Amino acid sequence: MLGTGGVDGAIHRAAGPELLRECRQLGGCLTGEARITSAYRSQLARSFVPSVPYGTTAAPKSLNYCAAAMSIAFPTISTGAYGFPPNLAATIAVKTGQSNSRLDLVRFVCFDRASAEIYEELLSG
Repeated sequence: MLGTGGVDGAIHRAAGPELLRECRQLGGCLTGEARITSAYRSQLARSFVPSVPYGTTAAPKSLNYCAAAMSIAFPTISTGAYGFPPNLAATIAVKTGQSNSRLDLVRFVCFDRASAEIYEELLSG
């Protein structure tokens, strides 16, 4: 939630310094929890759901915090520096996106071709 690198850093760069100020005021976020923030300067969303989804039991829970949204984008979270298995992360994101009938639009955001191929295989099957 502090914009230190990876997906988190990319989100903070898009949103601007206001997001960091808001995240610092939230008092942190434990593994498996999520918070909702404004998207500030980002043109990608109206809000963000910063979370710490690392771990097999925490990831589905934190992604389900997003259930009230009409559309959502799942980045390939925790699969870089945190070493979460990319296949498992994709499986969790796809199942969570497909299980929520209230969502009008689900996007899976991949930062490399290898991740995109995992999602393409899961979504075509």
